[in-house]
Amino acid sequence: MKFDFLISRISDLDGSLRDEANKAVNKLLTIRNWLIGYYIVEYAQEGEDRAKYGSSLLKDISDRINKDGFSHRNLKIFRQFYLSFPLFSRVIQRFGIGQTLSAQFRNSPTEAIRQTSAQFKKEFFRHCLKNHEKI
Repeated sequence: MKFDFLISRISDLDGSLRDEANKAVNKLLTIRNWLIGYYIVEYAQEGEDRAKYGSSLLKDISDRINKDGFSHRNLKIFRQFYLSFPLFSRVIQRFGIGQTLSAQFRNSPTEAIRQTSAQFKKEFFRHCLKNHEKI
C-alpha cells in the first residue's frame, strides 16, 4: 500500500463516518426537541401550576435547567415544534412501539430510545426523512 493511498483511505473514512455521525446526532436531537415540546405542553395542560404556562413557565424552565440550548427562545421553538407536528407519536408507534407516547416517554425517554432496536431506528429515521412534510 502506498502512503498516498493510506492517507486517501483514512480521509475518506473520516469524512464518511463523520457525516453519518452528524446525521445520527441531528435525528436524535430532533426527537429530543419534539419530546421537550411534548413535555412542556402536557405539563401546561395537566400540571398543577397551569397558570404559569401563560406567564413564565418557559423562563422558569430555562432558569432551572441552566444549560446551553435551553434558552427561553429555544424552549418556545421546541413547544411550537410539538404543536406543529403532533402526529409524530403515531410515527413512533407505527414502528413497533406499542405503548402510548405518554406512557413510554414520561419517565425516561432516553432509556426508551436506547431500548429500541437498531433496525427500528434505521427504519424510523428513513421514514421520517422520506415523509418529513407528512409527519
